Amino acid sequence: FANGQQTIDNSQFVYQSGEDLIINAQGMIQIVDVLGRVVYQSEHFNDINRIGVGNFDNASYVVRCVNGKEVKTEMYFMWSYC
Repeated sequence: FANGQQTIDNSQFVYQSGEDLIINAQGMIQIVDVLGRVVYQSEHFNDINRIGVGNFDNASYVVRCVNGKEVKTEMYFMWSYC
């Protein structure tokens, strides 16, 4: 996902801590399921963001952060500790 004016950074920026995702990025953060549905979207202004995902299904998701011309994406498998 890119156009001629965007840069793409795919280095790891998502970590899971218990029932939270820790996302090291600023900007519009989206979590998208494998069917392409946006299951979470919010603007974040901090470098480190904690997002509760305890109600998400155990599955793969794409985490995308758009900040100006920079786009970060990461495929992430969320799993429950239960």
